[in-house]
Amino acid sequence: MAAVPNTAIAAGAGFMLVPPLAGSSGYPSDSFAVLNVGTFTANGATAVTVADTGVTAASVIIYTLLTVGGTPAGKPYEATITVGTGWTVKAAAGDTSVYNFLRIG
Repeated sequence: MAAVPNTAIAAGAGFMLVPPLAGSSGYPSDSFAVLNVGTFTANGATAVTVADTGVTAASVIIYTLLTVGGTPAGKPYEATITVGTGWTVKAAAGDTSVYNFLRIG
């Protein structure tokens, strides 16, 4: 299997990763994961809305710290998900950091 080259993804850009056809790698031809990447700025304990029309009830969202602001304590988490619209994310009180997100599915 050939290696996949590293490719920069613009913030907010969505793309689809489609595995090889059935039989070439063992993946079924209908398996795929829809991905989206971007950033948001935490607003203390107040929820921040992230708009993303591709989000589903089964989406997995991963956060990483980009720039420290205020007093980060712990990881941000989804407070609500609205399918096809986006989600709200909360962080610790006093956290005004900028976070990356990766949404899978």
